[in-house]
Amino acid sequence: MKTRTKKQIIMAVVAALMLWAAAGWAGEGMQCGKDDPERFEHAQKIDKIVDELGLSAAQKDQIKKQRSDFAAKAKEAKEKMRTTRAALKEELDKQTVDTARVNGLVAELKNQVGQQIQNRVDSVLAMKQVLTPEQFNKMKTLMEERRKDHMGRKAYKPRR
Repeated sequence: MKTRTKKQIIMAVVAALMLWAAAGWAGEGMQCGKDDPERFEHAQKIDKIVDELGLSAAQKDQIKKQRSDFAAKAKEAKEKMRTTRAALKEELDKQTVDTARVNGLVAELKNQVGQQIQNRVDSVLAMKQVLTPEQFNKMKTLMEERRKDHMGRKAYKPRR
């Protein structure tokens, strides 16, 4: 087999693996809202945590606005990733693969994942501006307890 063909096959396999990992990581197909009871239950638990923090009305309004802004950005980012993954899959399914296009789509997908991470960091920083240090620490504790309870049912293994 020619060296160039080997390289193309290897690049296609790597791109397919990245596509598969990104699709699983992004939770493709999940919908937020009453149609998905698990996601709706998650939103209710978050609301309960917000209630337990003893926030002022102004803080509740700010957090509600921040959560809706973050949800809108997350939804937009997921849709962009879904479109990019579809384009990548389509390109990889072709008889002759355009390696430059595949590489461009993979780079775009990487950028989109980076943007998701940045949006999450921005959300945490905005939350820190609204909450007092005591409220933020209490929120972290409550969310960690909830995460342990939730993940315990799914054989949770902490990331390192």
